Amino acid sequence: MDKNDYKELVADLLRKDVVQQGTIEDLELKVEQQTQDFHFDMRNKQIEYVVLQSRYDDLERENKDLRKQIKNHRCEAPTDGCEVGSPKDYE
Repeated sequence: MDKNDYKELVADLLRKDVVQQGTIEDLELKVEQQTQDFHFDMRNKQIEYVVLQSRYDDLERENKDLRKQIKNHRCEAPTDGCEVGSPKDYE
């Protein structure tokens, strides 16, 4: 192997190394982007969960209040005031 062959071999190896280094950097960037996307999605899911849990708690409280109202309230039909007799006659 003469001097020029050696120079060409070194130049080829350097070019391959640069190409490989670029590929590695691209892959590292992709992994970093996917990691950021994952964390962003998880944060959004946590926010969505908190909002849904809060809404669920509100609905549970409202349901409980409505059940109390039904239990404590006699169900009488609304009247126009012109009825004669007991409201039980009209139920």
